[in-house]
Amino acid sequence: MFNFYLITFYLKYFPGNIFTNSLSFAASDLLSYIFSGLVLKKATTTQTLVLSYLISCIGGVLYICFHNFTSLIPLFIVLSRMGNSMSFNTVYVTNNRLFPTEFLASTYGIANLISHLLTIGAPLVAEIPDPFPFLVFVANTIIAIVAALFLREHSQKKDETLINKH
Repeated sequence: MFNFYLITFYLKYFPGNIFTNSLSFAASDLLSYIFSGLVLKKATTTQTLVLSYLISCIGGVLYICFHNFTSLIPLFIVLSRMGNSMSFNTVYVTNNRLFPTEFLASTYGIANLISHLLTIGAPLVAEIPDPFPFLVFVANTIIAIVAALFLREHSQKKDETLINKH
């Protein structure tokens, strides 16, 4: 969530045409929601998250290395935002794969509380001069990749067996 809002607040500082960059920003959200759904049909939650974070990381690293090439900025925005929005959508949709049914509401609440508390700093980081905001973006993405590798999907069959026994 930090990266989601960091890139949103940072949009005004991307070099190039603000309208082209905004259009790329919006298009990447649309593509990411479609793409994450397609990937989730074929892959696990962990695989989908790692893929989305890798896409974000590639976009962030490319921006850090080539931010002077203003004609390529929309591509970097699309990659960074697309991967980030994919992960956002994946986490929202797959919460029921990660936790038993009786804990779903609590996990949504706790995750939202923690993520909103951490996101408070995103507008402040977005105001720091280049390349620091995208260094933070890439560092957060790398941390997310490592964290996603430890996720294990919860078996719904185990819940069904317990319900049938009672």
